[in-house]
Amino acid sequence: MVRSAAFPLRVLGQSSTMEIQQMCTKLCQHKRHDPKDDVSEKQCPVTVNPRHMKKAFKVMNELRRQNLLCDVTLVAEDVEVSAHRVVLAACSSYFHAMFTGEMSESKARRVRIKEVDGWTLNMLIDYVYTAEIQVTEENVQVLCE
Repeated sequence: MVRSAAFPLRVLGQSSTMEIQQMCTKLCQHKRHDPKDDVSEKQCPVTVNPRHMKKAFKVMNELRRQNLLCDVTLVAEDVEVSAHRVVLAACSSYFHAMFTGEMSESKARRVRIKEVDGWTLNMLIDYVYTAEIQVTEENVQVLCE
C-alpha cells in the first residue's frame, strides 16, 4: 500500500513523525528558503525506472496496432499505417516539423508520404514505436536515405 507523505504525519504518533522527518532530512538536501526566490528548491536523489519508457512504448504500439487513439494515417503507395502524431513528432524531426508547423498535414487525418515506398514506411513506423529494425543488404540503402 502506498501512502502519501502527508498521510502518515496525520495518522502516526509524534515519534513516527520525527522518524519520517529525520529520514527525509537524510535523503534530501533542502536549500534554506530565500524570500527572494519564488520557490524553495529541494535537491533529492532521483529514482529512475529503466523499464518505464520501454513499457510505455510497448503500450503505445499495442494501441496503434489496435487502431486505438490513433490520430493520423500515413499512406505510401497502397500501404496505410495508423499512428499517433505525438509519438511520431517525439521520435522524428521530420514528423515534428510536419505536425507542429503550419503545414496542411498538421491537421490532416490522412497524410501521403511520397518519399518512401509502403514497405519502408511500415518498417520506419515500427521502428519509431519499438526501437527495433532489421537492416539487411537489401534494405540498408533505402533506410539510410
